[in-house]
Amino acid sequence: MERRRRSRTRCSPGSRPNPDSVRKLMDGMQTGRAEMLKLEQDQNREMASYLTPVQQAAYQADARAVMQRVGELRMQRREGQGWAEDGDGLVAGNPPRTASPGDLSSGCSSGSE
Repeated sequence: MERRRRSRTRCSPGSRPNPDSVRKLMDGMQTGRAEMLKLEQDQNREMASYLTPVQQAAYQADARAVMQRVGELRMQRREGQGWAEDGDGLVAGNPPRTASPGDLSSGCSSGSE
């Protein structure tokens, strides 16, 4: 995430990005994506030993929903909404929305089908 932020800053209008620096950032982002893919593949192989394919699909859908929600909360925080840190811990701005069970539903049911 830090690499993306630096890339946006260096390539923003009015800036003169250093091509070598931008290439290095882009290579780092690609390496990070490759590492995440490998981690996900390793995790899927491990889960296959104790979850059924339906359970794996439900888990992956729920994990994507959680990660999307985390991204939304980060965006709100960056925009000055939600919770913020004041050095002594978290202080309330507009409290974050609490996820309800329906927010994380995967569309896959783990019941009998």
